[in-house]
Amino acid sequence: MKKFIITIAAALSLISCSKKPKDFVGVYNFQVMDAYFAKDTSEYTMKYFRKEPIKIKVNKLVPMKIDIFKNGEQLNGTFLITTYQQSYGLDLIDKKTENRADLKNIHLINDTLIAEVGTTKKTLQIKIVKSGSDSWLILKASTSKDIEKEECNKLATISEGNIVYKSLNGASNEVELINESNACEVEKSVKFCLDNGYKKEKESYLSKLLTNFSGK
Repeated sequence: MKKFIITIAAALSLISCSKKPKDFVGVYNFQVMDAYFAKDTSEYTMKYFRKEPIKIKVNKLVPMKIDIFKNGEQLNGTFLITTYQQSYGLDLIDKKTENRADLKNIHLINDTLIAEVGTTKKTLQIKIVKSGSDSWLILKASTSKDIEKEECNKLATISEGNIVYKSLNGASNEVELINESNACEVEKSVKFCLDNGYKKEKESYLSKLLTNFSGK
């Protein structure tokens, strides 16, 4: 990760504007954390006058894809996040959903592609930096919870209030890093449960429950 930060810093320091809009055309794939809830059917609570299994939150990596393409002389783009769970009232449904939005106000500043995605009420600014064959997505963390959510993500790093995601490029260790990230989140969730009322003897059970829960 230190290497990532050094390379990003070097890329951001470029002021020659050597990159052109066409240099950013392509598809960028990232992995980001998303919250899911596994049901512990060995524990129950009363909710709205009915017996409900305990829901345990665990973050899992999900795909985020940014597609930049030319439309005449202009750059257009789409932003897509795939999720695998939805909430319907009191129930949780495992369902693959692709949340897609158009990128707006795409432009370049000092070799960095900048765009916006969202609505008038909430707009997210994204930055894409390229150095050679490598690419990074830079998002500004709005709250400390945004940073905490990505702490276990081995394909991301935190730098000066920014979350920096390394794009997937088919490297041999990417699957290993994804597995390590999910395992880290399982360990974190199990610790939270044990610190908040679960008995120590349930540690192995919880670890297995959350590890087997893929959300897909």
